[in-house]
Amino acid sequence: MNGSKDRLVLPALVVGAVLAGGNGVGVRFSNRELDPLWGAGLRFALAAALLVAAMAALRLARPRGRAAVGAVLYGALNFPLQMAILLSAPGREFTGGEFVLAEQRPRTQLRAEVVPLGQGEAVIFAVNFRPARGARGFYRLSMRHGVSRIRSGERYTLGIIFHDAA
Repeated sequence: MNGSKDRLVLPALVVGAVLAGGNGVGVRFSNRELDPLWGAGLRFALAAALLVAAMAALRLARPRGRAAVGAVLYGALNFPLQMAILLSAPGREFTGGEFVLAEQRPRTQLRAEVVPLGQGEAVIFAVNFRPARGARGFYRLSMRHGVSRIRSGERYTLGIIFHDAA
């Protein structure tokens, strides 16, 4: 990784930990003080405000027209991110077992990319689809993930699925 990306890792981890840890506290507080529907609505409103603020800070355009309908339906039905944290030490506890992402672009061959992980490192990835920029705007790009053959030893990974479990 280059230096500028390395400087962003720790702040991103801290923000993620605060948001993820704060959610449980928020649920407990809102369930004690508010009706469940009001508490859930308040949490979703706060999440929407954070998303709008992040989109404004990154200068991202919001979907319009048919793309907006698809984004709303897709977001309501599926939250497509997972995280995998490698618990074993590659080269010492196992060989092989690299994390592999594969994307299927329209009218082209499957393109695979190996994500090298060290012990304790994590990768966040799209489960089924991710947005990709095309000649006529954004489209859904099919994604697959997996692990290459483990040649020796044992490989342990912690997987976290991001979804609304309220």
